[in-house]
Amino acid sequence: MTTSPDARRSADVPDQDYLYQDELREFEKTGVVRVVAALSRVPGQPRTGKSQADADAWLTGLRAGNRYLEDIWGGVPAGPA
Repeated sequence: MTTSPDARRSADVPDQDYLYQDELREFEKTGVVRVVAALSRVPGQPRTGKSQADADAWLTGLRAGNRYLEDIWGGVPAGPA
């Protein structure tokens, strides 16, 4: 398995993109970490994502419940100042 220093991304093809898989399994066996993999695009599997409307409703709920904090750069218009 090929590894990369960028281990904080999703794995699209588990056999190719699951970075540090062997090492993480060993750490998990010894109790150092608990691994929950995010395999976003497994070939041959149906997509299970939500619609844009579902995402918008979820975000609206977070904002209404004061559970959303926008980044200081959020909402800054693009283009010349």
